[in-house]
Amino acid sequence: MAVTNGYCTLVQLKSYIDQGGNVTLGTGDDTELEFAINSASRSIDAHCNRRFYVDGAVSARVFAAEDPYTLKVNDFSTATGLIVKTDTVGNGTFDRTWASDDYQLEPLNGIVEGIEGWPYWRIRAIDDETFPVDPTGRARVQVTAKWGWAAVPDAVLQACLIQSLANFKRKDAPFGVIGFDEMAGAVRAGGNLESAAQTLLAPYRRGDLIAAVG
Repeated sequence: MAVTNGYCTLVQLKSYIDQGGNVTLGTGDDTELEFAINSASRSIDAHCNRRFYVDGAVSARVFAAEDPYTLKVNDFSTATGLIVKTDTVGNGTFDRTWASDDYQLEPLNGIVEGIEGWPYWRIRAIDDETFPVDPTGRARVQVTAKWGWAAVPDAVLQACLIQSLANFKRKDAPFGVIGFDEMAGAVRAGGNLESAAQTLLAPYRRGDLIAAVG
């Protein structure tokens, strides 16, 4: 198995496990460690309602605007290759291509609540432009972009290390029990993200699920 779109590398995870200098993992553990990284990374995607790796090429997705002025889309980090089209008559044909000065990409300056490095996830119609809002919910905006984040945020990498280690240790937890506490009794390995990972990921959770068709 290889790590696919993982938020940390095998080398980073081994170094994280061995940070105290008391553990050395050989190549015999690599497959299980890579599986732990892959599963942790996809759990992070599900927890945050977004993913932090970038596509290798642009692709088109369609979206339904909820209001005439702002369109929420999946994350993309560059305007290179960006194309915005609308279906002006509601027949499923995206017949109008917008000029780059017809819209504004947000968040502005790539900053959200003081954290830099954010991709774009909202397109605002400016001047006299508006997005078509279909009362039936038909997707009438097509956006072609290179989807994903330009770089994995440090907090996401750290959360991936924490969760990957937890996933790896679960193989030693029969019936989910990893130990016993005098007060609490059996201590079980949880099925969700570790609390420390959730704390790191809190600023990156997306509250709105984007209905996109790629």
